Amino acid sequence: MKTLNKERLVEVIKSRFPTIDYTIGYGSGFLKQKDHLFNSKSMLDLIFIVENRYDWHSLNFEMNKDHYSGLGYYGGPSYINTIQKHLFHVHYNPMISIDEFYVKYGIVSHVDFMKEMYSWENFSLAGRLHKPIVTLDANNLLLKGSIERSIDMNRQFANKIISCLIATVMAGIT
Repeated sequence: MKTLNKERLVEVIKSRFPTIDYTIGYGSGFLKQKDHLFNSKSMLDLIFIVENRYDWHSLNFEMNKDHYSGLGYYGGPSYINTIQKHLFHVHYNPMISIDEFYVKYGIVSHVDFMKEMYSWENFSLAGRLHKPIVTLDANNLLLKGSIERSIDMNRQFANKIISCLIATVMAGIT
């Protein structure tokens, strides 16, 4: 059975993207799941936490413009920044081949990441992080602790909501 070489993936990410402060992997490409074997066609789901989303997209656009599709490709970093600021805090570039890896990566700023973890303003990121994750790289050690605490708080809050829902349903049954 082939296994994912996480060290090689981190090396590739560092060489092919602008600076990323914290990299998270999630899903079946990282975490063993029943009846799923890792292979070269396995999609690796990544979240890149960056200091400034506009600056990051500007640099990434120069390095990897072909990663962007549709309006993101034609609208450029300004358009993507506007969408991230007003609609969805995470911008995803899916189905990207990077050396021997096949990835989907989402970009989110530190500030927006914390908002999502604590307020669930847009549930797509918080919901993904209710599940198990793998920290691949933490370049900003000052942020590492606050990011990990916010992920834990996000999960605790979700568990409390589930407990309340179960109690409410059970109270209605009796």
